Amino acid sequence: RPRLEQLPSAAPGRRPVRFAMIVQLQRPRKSEDHISVDLGIAAFAQLGALLRVVLSGPFAKFNVVNLSSVMWANMLGCFLIGLLESTRADFDKRGLLTLFTGLSVGLCGSLTTFSTWQGEVARWLVKWPTSGVLDVLADHGAFTRILSATSALITELSISFLAFLVGRWAAHRFVNRLRVPLIPDESGGEDHRDSSGAEDEEDSGETRESEDSADESVGEDGGGETRRSREDDDARKPDHTMALVIAFLLLLCFVTALVTALNLSQGGQLYFFIVMLAPFGALLRYYMRAWLGFMPQGAGTFASNILACSASAALKVGLAAADCYPDNHWLHHFLQGLSTGFCGCLSTTSTFIVHLYDFDFGYSVAYCLISFATAQVAFGAIMGGYLAGSGVSHVCS
Repeated sequence: RPRLEQLPSAAPGRRPVRFAMIVQLQRPRKSEDHISVDLGIAAFAQLGALLRVVLSGPFAKFNVVNLSSVMWANMLGCFLIGLLESTRADFDKRGLLTLFTGLSVGLCGSLTTFSTWQGEVARWLVKWPTSGVLDVLADHGAFTRILSATSALITELSISFLAFLVGRWAAHRFVNRLRVPLIPDESGGEDHRDSSGAEDEEDSGETRESEDSADESVGEDGGGETRRSREDDDARKPDHTMALVIAFLLLLCFVTALVTALNLSQGGQLYFFIVMLAPFGALLRYYMRAWLGFMPQGAGTFASNILACSASAALKVGLAAADCYPDNHWLHHFLQGLSTGFCGCLSTTSTFIVHLYDFDFGYSVAYCLISFATAQVAFGAIMGGYLAGSGVSHVCS
């Protein structure tokens, strides 16, 4: 089993990162745990993606340079993840970490999206020639476009981060008052997993989002005793696995059947494809974080975000090259569903914001700048390369 290494103390005034994330996330202990985690993420990913589409729909037609259409979805998702992250200890105490994973990874991760946000910023930089963009940028030069894109990044980042902080404040201000009194442990002290949630404060977002978070027993001396203590704690928690499996499965089937019946009967294939593809994007994002757990902190989220941005840019180019398939609505909606459903859920802003909050200040700044720069390079290379090679002056929206 890989070890967790203690990091040096952070500089005064900076948030310490407690452990270097060189461990692989533990997988669920039983097959039922695997099923419940996957079903929970899939079911809540559908709800998150649908809510994102509903919130962003009215704003997609407004070509505002410094805001994206998913601003409200990102803001709500970051508020919810702030609320959840501060109450993780309560889910753990009640044996509901699977539900916590479904809500944080599935709902919040899919309600927020990094690829759509970055794609709508990139269209101003490359001057993507849809009618709306051309109308807004008719009298704008390259410097103005760069300034507008920078403003868009800073504005939405600030809004999302503020929403996350408000969510944490709401949890500590209101939810903490509803908690049961602390339970004394055998040594006469107080169970630190209740009340304040301080245990969560010290863990990085890479460990807290899923129930598969790494065991924090450190070193060779006393490690076995720590693990046995944790196993005893786990044994005393209520087991809701089968009930959650049934609930998640029913929710997944209900949403899929409802959207299929309402949309396909009316010729609206887009929502059908979004609902069908959203779980795959969310699950891939979840497992990429586990697969890349041995890499530097935030590598899994970074990789899934950039992969989603690259795929989203390629889909935009594919649709533009085919003039949005005017004679094949199924294919058109399928590609849009891939972009909105799969890529939108593969990328996430909520976990990105959690990382920025949890990491050391210097690491957070570097992580943020590298993420933004890489995403814009990916969009610029693919979309700008297509415009330069094809010479088109207008593309379908």
